[in-house]
Amino acid sequence: MTKIDDVILFSESQGRILVSIAPSNQVKFERNLKGNSFTLIGKIKKAPKIKIAGLNNKNIVNINVLQALETYRSTFKNY
Repeated sequence: MTKIDDVILFSESQGRILVSIAPSNQVKFERNLKGNSFTLIGKIKKAPKIKIAGLNNKNIVNINVLQALETYRSTFKNY
């Protein structure tokens, strides 16, 4: 993972929104957002994995969804 990938994944900024749309609506959605900063960051698939590619298109995250959920929940198990 490059330093730039770290910044993109973890930096905080105002107004970030994550949207999920049907692939058939992508062109219309992007046309409606013309003039705004946005980017496609992924696709929903049936495989139970979270995969994130960095700016150089190299995988920087590749984890099973259930493993990610277990790890997340274990952080808060004593609360």
